[in-house]
Amino acid sequence: MSADLELLGVDIGGTSVKVIRYQGNERGQLWYRDGCPDRTPSAKLPSNVPADEFMQEVRHALKEASLYPPDVDLVGYSICGPVVVERMEEGAKFWCLRLINRGILDPFVVEAGAALNDGMAAAIGSSLAGVAKDHKGAFALLTLGTGIGLGSMHWNEQGERVVNDGEIHFPIRESERMCNCKRLGCFEAAANESALRKYAEAEGLTADQITKDLGRKFEKYLIDGEPTDIVEKLAKAMDRWHRCLAEGVANIYVLLDMGGNSIQPPAMFILGGGLGALIDEEKMVHYVLETYQGDPLVGGNFVVKKENEVGNRAGTIGAAALALANHIGCHVTDIEFSDTGPTA
Repeated sequence: MSADLELLGVDIGGTSVKVIRYQGNERGQLWYRDGCPDRTPSAKLPSNVPADEFMQEVRHALKEASLYPPDVDLVGYSICGPVVVERMEEGAKFWCLRLINRGILDPFVVEAGAALNDGMAAAIGSSLAGVAKDHKGAFALLTLGTGIGLGSMHWNEQGERVVNDGEIHFPIRESERMCNCKRLGCFEAAANESALRKYAEAEGLTADQITKDLGRKFEKYLIDGEPTDIVEKLAKAMDRWHRCLAEGVANIYVLLDMGGNSIQPPAMFILGGGLGALIDEEKMVHYVLETYQGDPLVGGNFVVKKENEVGNRAGTIGAAALALANHIGCHVTDIEFSDTGPTA
């Protein structure tokens, strides 16, 4: 094995798998192997695969797309599902409990240097290289796409910042949509890509105005400016979507000790993933405060940010960083990420 480790950060989403190649070293430094990519390379995810064959098919798909190099030392996986770690005498075994968005409801083993929920992977990536990098308070990051992932760093009873790799399948008042988790009115079903599509259809937008890549299409509408009737319909759909997101964020604010009061620093809520670019930050703050009638008891000093610095690379950064941290035996927040590599 060379002095510099070859790492692969792999982000398994709802429809595709994204991959970036990294390098790292024993000092805990991590960087892009071939420079920051203009667009994250990706391959289509396998369909209709039994749980115990899924990871093998993922690796096969990556190799077919020339995205799984033979000389890689460590692989870290960000997965759109709950992941648990089984501690063993030597090392650890990573289990994905289910991939609801892929129709895989049985647990399966992920053989890798690291595996974790996509929300937590993106939260780590944001804290190392994104908008949360210099944030000293608690923060929670939501990945918005075919599903919704959550990762957070919040306060414990001892006043220490701790990580939370969680799921966000809880009901909200704004919705009665049925989720894959079987909860009626579940937050994920109310605020994922499918929900936004339904809100747009309910306002009268047609199939040719709502393409498969919904996030990019809507972003183009907002940037370029379309005929007034399309923009007005889209604005109503987006407003409903923001209200659902805000209620979910408000619940997370209460459930986790996020701070933002007279004692703890401001809290930060970060929206990322494929739909993150559509977020109106000021509207989100307004609707979260509206949920509490303007006075959240948990603390009113918070901000909402889009993850617009590392974008959809956040998950691969977090997965690769955890793989490197596990390898050298340090905490993942001690990893030092650089766009260009170490200077010495």
